Amino acid sequence: MEKKALHRWVMVSAIGAVCVFVVSVAGSVLLKPDYHVFMNFLSNLGTGEASGPLFSTGMVVTAALLVVYFSALRPILGPRQRVMLGTVSGLAAAVGLAGVGIFPAAWSRITRSVPRSSSWRRVSPWCFSTW
Repeated sequence: MEKKALHRWVMVSAIGAVCVFVVSVAGSVLLKPDYHVFMNFLSNLGTGEASGPLFSTGMVVTAALLVVYFSALRPILGPRQRVMLGTVSGLAAAVGLAGVGIFPAAWSRITRSVPRSSSWRRVSPWCFSTW
């Protein structure tokens, strides 16, 4: 690809990722009235019947756009170590964001099934602060 086309892909994917993220989160917050920004995790937006599909789809689409962005950014900036570190870090963040969309708020259901006397509870008490 020529540099002009790569620049176009970078711009479109960056703007698209921000727009999709903002619209999906704002729409999910409006569709889930019991969600509180300071009391809930972001992935809790994926649990509602009305807000869940919008949020989950938005996170996966945003992650796909970020993969395009970071993949196209490296050939533009060159093969320097800092560029490679930023590309790998950005791709890892995109995979994490896709995980938020694919596995919405399952962590709270999993941790509640661990017995209280578990050695894991002694190692990570912050996970069980709601008990």
